[in-house]
Amino acid sequence: MVGLTHDEVQREIARRMTALDEAQEEAEHLGPYGDLMRMMALTAFQRAAEIVMLNNERIAAQLREAGIELATT
Repeated sequence: MVGLTHDEVQREIARRMTALDEAQEEAEHLGPYGDLMRMMALTAFQRAAEIVMLNNERIAAQLREAGIELATT
């Protein structure tokens, strides 16, 4: 595997969601928009994670095609 693992990506999303939640608590109360903002951020992070994982797979395939085998963990 090259790049971040799925678990690492998910941990980073969780870390960023926690930071977003903490920032929202410190900011002016957003009412129902706070939940909407959180849902939109989580969706955006998950979609970005899918692209990162797809890119990691493509890079690994390209390296294999070039004769480079990566150590698996």
